[in-house]
Amino acid sequence: MRVFLSCLVCRFVHFILHKMGRGATTMPGRVALKVKRNVLSDLSKNVKVIIVTGTNGKTTSCRIIEEGLKKAGKTYFINKSGANLITGITSSFIMNSTVTGKNKYEYAIVECDENAFREVSRYIHCDVVLVTNVFRDQLDRYGEVTHTLNAIKESIKNLPDAVICLDADCSLTYSISRDVNNKIVTFGVDVPFDENAKAPEISDAKYCIFCKHEYDYTYHTFGHLGGFVCKNCG
Repeated sequence: MRVFLSCLVCRFVHFILHKMGRGATTMPGRVALKVKRNVLSDLSKNVKVIIVTGTNGKTTSCRIIEEGLKKAGKTYFINKSGANLITGITSSFIMNSTVTGKNKYEYAIVECDENAFREVSRYIHCDVVLVTNVFRDQLDRYGEVTHTLNAIKESIKNLPDAVICLDADCSLTYSISRDVNNKIVTFGVDVPFDENAKAPEISDAKYCIFCKHEYDYTYHTFGHLGGFVCKNCG
């Protein structure tokens, strides 16, 4: 009954805001969560959920996944509005479900803020988590890279059945593979071996996260991304 009420009030608020000419991305979800805090758990049960998180590249990655599902003939929805906190994600799920909370599509592509992921992961049923990279991008909001990295690790531990796709060109992202028990799939940029590759002078991850030894590189793309190796601990 409360799922129905959550969906009903969300749709009503969405309708009113649209009539007023205002955006309706987060407020409907905020109201729905007041009615049933864990409504996302019900809404995500009968749909295959792919969560994309990380510092940079979330929107681009979502578009790549969207294109893949489209070409495969699958039905899906995606939170294109960029409202990637729990309120916006809840709004997106409700607006793509029936009033009783049953999703209308096979897949949900969810762009999720890396720190909001902590809360979202406590409620959502998730099949795949894709982690792009971790950079020292928003120090005013999130502090050091280790804070963001730990937030993502904690979130993944709330989703033990999800397949985790990690950017293996990011040493910080790839370190997650040692700390979780999920099935791991990796991806990266296909760059030839470069015997003259040098570690970047400015880097958010110059030293091995496990033994603090400086990384060597077989190729380098951007920031601390590339073919990194720690010759001290492997």
